[in-house]
Amino acid sequence: MGRSGTVTAVLLVLLTCLAVNEARGEDREVRRQTRVMEKVFDTAMIESENALVTRGENTQGVYLEGYGVVFTLEFSFVDRKSRKLIEMLDDLDSLKVYWEEMIGLSKEGGPLAQQRREQLDHVREELIGILIGYGSTLSFLQPSEVVTVVAFPWEDAWDVSPAPVRNMTIRAKAGDLRAYGEDRIQEEEMKKRLEIVEVTR
Repeated sequence: MGRSGTVTAVLLVLLTCLAVNEARGEDREVRRQTRVMEKVFDTAMIESENALVTRGENTQGVYLEGYGVVFTLEFSFVDRKSRKLIEMLDDLDSLKVYWEEMIGLSKEGGPLAQQRREQLDHVREELIGILIGYGSTLSFLQPSEVVTVVAFPWEDAWDVSPAPVRNMTIRAKAGDLRAYGEDRIQEEEMKKRLEIVEVTR
């Protein structure tokens, strides 16, 4: 199954679960708290210096009874090099240097893949910060339930070094998030308890 098929399948499952929950008269407070978290993720990603996202509702969250909350979102990378291109349009020497750099950066496993690996690491840390900083606000969750963030690239995969990544999952137990929010565990310990998985091509 291709990347678009995977995303479609995940979204269909989430939408189906959401429809079932609403049909059961899902607690409005559950939806309210989930939507607040969606907006927190969206705002942080829009303000990120590394993640490129569409404005508006990028993050989708749904509560699965007995499991927890799953948030999905998509992003690409901010291309810092392209920002300089407009500034160079009247300077042929600078344009030549720019294109030489771009050709070198674009080589497989080259500097661009390494740069994007760094960007992906930065975005992962931003998502972790949101998860542990605001996860305890999902007060309806049972301690054994989890909060899961699944991030997808716009394209088939993030072209990073040493191997392209198709998606990234960050998962935390609600009980741990609550303990961190109540200062019963420290940030370093909270991060050790996270489950982080990258699916490579």
